[in-house]
Amino acid sequence: GKPYNDVFLMLFPVQYDKDIDQFIGQDFQYVLWEELPQFASPRPYLNMFSSMRSGKPGVPIRVRATGNPGGAGIGWIKQRFNIPDGDKEQAKLASCKPIIWTDPRSKKQLVRMFLLSLREENLTLAKNDPLYEARLAASVEGDPQREKAWLDADFSGLFGKYFSVFNPEIHRIDDAYSIFPG
Repeated sequence: GKPYNDVFLMLFPVQYDKDIDQFIGQDFQYVLWEELPQFASPRPYLNMFSSMRSGKPGVPIRVRATGNPGGAGIGWIKQRFNIPDGDKEQAKLASCKPIIWTDPRSKKQLVRMFLLSLREENLTLAKNDPLYEARLAASVEGDPQREKAWLDADFSGLFGKYFSVFNPEIHRIDDAYSIFPG
């Protein structure tokens, strides 16, 4: 396509849902999210769609996001992108499949997609930083849920969703009525 002379890059930190409000009314053609699963709510992500527009013909409108399994928002991420529970083999089955959303008013469609990217496929990283694997393993030492998520690309881990000590075999009430008599 034809290059545009007035293209520039702006970076904005977003820590809280309300931080997105400062962008309402602005025009963005390309929105990038780094570590999207760290956002507990989908609200900032979804609100940015209202500012994604262009007054110039032919300018593509795109949103892209990166993220590792786990984090406070992994539940809504999995639901939005149809990512199943399970290891990377299950995630591979969901990868690269278009998800079509139809606007109930206009019947126009938007397409989104989950794309699984595995560190072992990044041969440039392996060549240029041969100690990355060891540092990654050290970063999850003592945290089996984070290890499942980050080392094994397992989307079923509890990392970021519950207390780290949560164990469904221990933290349960077998008969709720026994603690509420009458």
